[in-house]
Amino acid sequence: MCLLIYNTKNPVGLEINMEGIATEAWKSYKDGYKVASDMACQNAEQDLRATTYTKTEDFPIFTSVIRNKWAQINSLGVGITNKNFKTIIINALPHLWNPIVASIFKDMPLSNAILNTWWIWIS
Repeated sequence: MCLLIYNTKNPVGLEINMEGIATEAWKSYKDGYKVASDMACQNAEQDLRATTYTKTEDFPIFTSVIRNKWAQINSLGVGITNKNFKTIIINALPHLWNPIVASIFKDMPLSNAILNTWWIWIS
């Protein structure tokens, strides 16, 4: 238990139970960090959903940024599926793209949809 308390920056602030046995301290430690990791997941997902594309941005860079955010969220354990990610991309694009995007995104794999959308836009 000493190592747990010694290696924690603020055990009192994290509400680690230091009165009982080591298993109780460890349980309170894990419970405190579970709340923090849930908040990190929610914040990361909110950041992804708030990402939008503007006309002045480079589309390949935009897709790279949004895919990196998606990978980060999935590594945290949120588990956003391909289908949900396609919806996030549709919502991130300007409304002028809706006629193009609706026809492309129906049954196409994600990577093809992104490339085709970009190609239609630059054409």
